[in-house]
Parts: sequence; C-alpha cells; structure tokens
Amino acid sequence: MKKLGLILICLFAGLATNSCSDSDEAPVEDMLTVLPDVKTVTFSASGETLYADDRPIDPVFRITTTAANWDVETASLWCSVEKDEENRTFTLRAQPNTSETQVPEVAVVTVSAGNASPVEIAVSQQPLSLDVYVAGYVYYEPRVRTAVYWKNGTLIPLIEQGIDSYVKQMQLIGNDLYVLGGFDDPTEGWVIGYWKNGEFHALPKERKPEVYEFHVTDAGDLYAVGYDRLKAVYWENDELFRMESVTSYAYGMWLDGEDLHVVGTRYISGIGMVGAYWKNGTIVSELNGGTFYSVCVDDDKVYLLGMETVGSEEDGTEREVPFYQVNGERYRLSEEKNCTVNKIRILDGKVVCTGTGYYFEERMPENVDIEYFYAQCWVDGTATQLTSDSGDACGVTSYNGNIYIAGNDFDPIQVINRAVYWKDGVRIALDDTLEAKAIDIVVVERK
Repeated sequence: MKKLGLILICLFAGLATNSCSDSDEAPVEDMLTVLPDVKTVTFSASGETLYADDRPIDPVFRITTTAANWDVETASLWCSVEKDEENRTFTLRAQPNTSETQVPEVAVVTVSAGNASPVEIAVSQQPLSLDVYVAGYVYYEPRVRTAVYWKNGTLIPLIEQGIDSYVKQMQLIGNDLYVLGGFDDPTEGWVIGYWKNGEFHALPKERKPEVYEFHVTDAGDLYAVGYDRLKAVYWENDELFRMESVTSYAYGMWLDGEDLHVVGTRYISGIGMVGAYWKNGTIVSELNGGTFYSVCVDDDKVYLLGMETVGSEEDGTEREVPFYQVNGERYRLSEEKNCTVNKIRILDGKVVCTGTGYYFEERMPENVDIEYFYAQCWVDGTATQLTSDSGDACGVTSYNGNIYIAGNDFDPIQVINRAVYWKDGVRIALDDTLEAKAIDIVVVERK
C-alpha cells in the first residue's frame, strides 16, 4: 500500500512538471518583408534596367522587419548591393555584361534578419546581343547601283532595282533608321535626300547637287553638307544654305552642340583649289595644295583628316599624302603616294582613320606592273592593312571597345568587289555573291 502511494505521488509530480513546461512561451520568429516581392529578376546587358516578368522595376528594394538588424549580400562580382544610410532599403546594381558569348550571368541575393526565414532573389543578366546595320549598295546589273542596307547580314533594298542609287551615311536615332543618299530619277535627274525607315525624303536642290554627310539630332533636326551648282552648301532640315560664292565642295561635317563644323575645298584666285574648314558657315582655315575630307570634335578639340601635296615636281618626288591635324597641329599618316582617306573618328580615346593604301610592284623580266589600292585603317597613326588585294575602308564606329569598319574587298575568282565589314580587323562578309560595297556601319545593343 505504501508502495502504491509512492508511485501515485511520482506520477502527479511528473504531470505537474510537464504542465509547467507546456506553459512556457516559444521563441517568436522575426518578421521580414522585402518589396517588391519578387523571387527572380533580370538585368539588361548594359546593367541599366532591371526586369521582373519582362517588366522594368525599380532596383531599390524596401525592407520591413521586427528584428533589430538586417543584412543583404551576394557572392557575385558582377552584381552588387548597397544599403541606404537610414538602413531601410538596398539598391541592386549590375556591371555591364560585355561578354558576347550569349551566356547569361547569374547570382543570388540573400536578405536576412534575426531568426526570420531568409529571402532569396535569383538575379540574372542578359547576354550582350548586338544589332549591326551596314549601309551600301549592290549591283544587280552592270553599272547600276541599288541602295541597300544590311541588318545582321540580311539585305534590305531601299529602292527598286534598275534605278541607279547610292548611300553615303547612316544613323540610328531610337528606333528610326536614317540613310543618306540619292537616286537618278528618269524625269528629274539626280535627287538627293535621305531614307527614314525606308521612306525617301528629298532635300531641296537647284542644279547638279551632291550630298556627303549628315547628322540627325535627338530632337529630329537634320543637318547635311555637300554642294549645289558647284558651290559648297549645307542643309538644315528643308532649307538650303550656300556657304560660298566661288567653286567649292563640302565633304564632311560634325555638329558639336550648336556649332556646325564643315570641311572640303574651295577655289582661290591665283592659287587654285585649297583645303577649307568652315565653322558655322565662316571659313576658319585653309590648306594650300590639300583637301580636307572628314572632321570630328572630341573634348573641345577639332580633328581634320585630309590629303596634302608634298615633295617637288622637279625631282619627281611630288605626291599626295594623308594626314590628320588636331587644333592646327598636323600628323602625317604615311609618306607613300596614292593613299586615300575617308573618315576620322575618336573612338574610346583613340584617333581612328579609314581609307586605302597603295601597292605597286614592277616585275621583271615579265615587264608586268602589279598595283592596287587596299583597305587600310590607322589607329593613333599606326596603319593596319585590312585586305591583301584591292579594297576600301569607309565608315567606322566602335562598341564595347571593338572597332567596326565598313568597306569592300576584292574576289579575284569572280572578279567582283564584295561588301564586308571588319571587327577589330577580322573580316565579316555581307554578301559573297553580288558585287557590292559597304559605306557606313552602326552597331547598337539589341533591345
């Protein structure tokens, strides 16, 4: 009996002990909320835009928590997070994805606070995808050019076949593609102007006009240069302005803010044609025995590209050689004769010029002369030969540190010129079947 009582006392004691344990409060889990409430986000290749479900979102995330502190981290090198000074938000950032391997970057961002369940956001970045536009012309029939452009290698005619036409330059403003050029109208003669998204807009003319270069502002205003009635002119939208009363030609232009820089050549009585540089319609400098073909402005410095006559006619050393000058200081690109120049641009801090070099070989005893002009570019004065045979290097641009040049090379088997462009000197064919030439090139990130 005493033993049974002892057992009952122990049981009651155990029940009492368990009852007290059940009444103790369990730890409260901290609350953590991250807004916007997304689990997966994607950056554009440039790193400028963040998307969720294909819609742009704000890269600033707001934190609400009952914990005393919170933290956010990522182990990625291309993706970073930054908390604000008041410790209420963090900003998600990404470096530009400069890889062209088509492989997206990936990372995980983890937000933690006290004993709350961590919030993870999967972050990726689109690979760099480029659209390459090249303007030029093809020959569907002998001696008749057809103005065209290529988008990522696909040929798109700007005008119907059978009408002699050409292009000089192209520019992409937002989603609008402008191509400068002209065509031979059966009744009106040569018409000059530009195609905007495939629709031609004529520029005013008087007689025998030619247009060489243009620029369209973000506001849609168009400036172009050339000549009309053998006088240098420029166009501002639909108005024609004469720059000279003497024989003159405008070959290149650059719009720097409200300043219009124009280069070309003009006639001076008793001297002949000289290189000419105009600013806002007023002649700034001239070059005896030379011609300016291209101009650009960078960091308040004016760069001119041209050809000048050197040597002596008496001893047979007279020749034209290429040069560029910066704020009046001249730099010789070559001492060889018969080179030509097309464009000058400052790309990623480098002076890049395009044109041709000249090859000549007299083979004996066959008594045969081998000569041709080959495509060539100069980067900070150093020449690079782009073709092993005939060719020309024309428009030039850069993207992601790579230099793109439009032009043509020569197919000795088909005996035709072929439209190509070069990326850092590597040839990329546009069409290996038609005789064609590429004149200008634009490279943009695909949207």
